[in-house]
Amino acid sequence: NNNNNNNNNNNTPPPPPSDGHSGPITCSTSTTYESSFYVLTGSLDGHVKTWDGTAKCVITVQHGQGVMAVECVETEGGVKCVVVGMERGNIMVRAWPSFENLYSLDYRYTFGHVQGPVRVITAGDNGVFFTGAEDGKCMVWQMKGDIAAMILQQ
Repeated sequence: NNNNNNNNNNNTPPPPPSDGHSGPITCSTSTTYESSFYVLTGSLDGHVKTWDGTAKCVITVQHGQGVMAVECVETEGGVKCVVVGMERGNIMVRAWPSFENLYSLDYRYTFGHVQGPVRVITAGDNGVFFTGAEDGKCMVWQMKGDIAAMILQQ
């Protein structure tokens, strides 16, 4: 006797929750804010979503192209940023937890990966992070200066 009110008798899985990604999830990372734990996921649907400890989506940010990598990086001043590797090879640096766009690293304007997508991002110490992309390069980046002031000015 099945008493769970599920009318799905053909063993097909239930549809994903409405706040889930609409494309494949390509990456995830975790971080904290004010003593709470969060998981961030990136997807080919172009979104980074933030999930709280109850698996509820609390933030969704559109990036306009597929998200291939996401990592939380802490600057030497203790400010957390979210670094997002994109399908076309550019890298977005956003404030955590507001997701305000701080800057974009793109080979057309600075230097960076000339062939996307950015496949991996790994956090180091003191604002350092490492990226790897389709171009076969491993690049080392460091956020220096007063990132906190940059966040407050926006």
